Amino acid sequence: MEVRHAVQSVFCRSLAARSAARPAASLLVPIWRQQRQLSTSPAFCAASPTSAADKLRQGLKLPPRPPPLPRQQPAPATPASQTSTETAAATSGAAKDDAFSLPDLIQSDADKTMEFWNANEFLARHGVAKEEELRLRPSTGRTVHVSGHVDVARSFTLLERVVRQNKVRNDLFRQRFHERPGLKRKRLKSERWVRRFKDGFRATVSRVMELRKQGW
Repeated sequence: MEVRHAVQSVFCRSLAARSAARPAASLLVPIWRQQRQLSTSPAFCAASPTSAADKLRQGLKLPPRPPPLPRQQPAPATPASQTSTETAAATSGAAKDDAFSLPDLIQSDADKTMEFWNANEFLARHGVAKEEELRLRPSTGRTVHVSGHVDVARSFTLLERVVRQNKVRNDLFRQRFHERPGLKRKRLKSERWVRRFKDGFRATVSRVMELRKQGW
């Protein structure tokens, strides 16, 4: 019991000493309401000692700022023709002095291109339609070439069709004997009349059939 009372008395004395050392206001305010000093607070930053980098920065002396550039005065008004002439002269002089000027390079390329210009090659490259070659031989319209998708059997069929369309058999029969010019004119006239009569008769028949369909 005596030991317990002695420990309690020592604890009470230490607590009383701590309470006397703290201010009275801190005892009344709870700990979660007390103001804390964080590392980013102004008070903490003011209280923190100056680092070595700050001391070195303060010791350096910056060079003086250069004076401001003078403002350009407006150029006096000059006539447009004089200005353009001077500009062209200055440009031409600069182009002559410069070995890699763009206008000279373009002109040289154009000259080189025109030296090797070939109209036929240009037309062939860009697919311009070529003029068809005229075949004026006697066999024109009576010859079938066996090439590509045309084989021998199909070529004979096409040849018979061409012979029938060109009336080669009639020409062969007429050329067996000599025909006087007068008889030739009469024959051609009769053939034209037969052809016109056939076309007119067909047109008349088609018109009659059309009117019958309409109820006449």
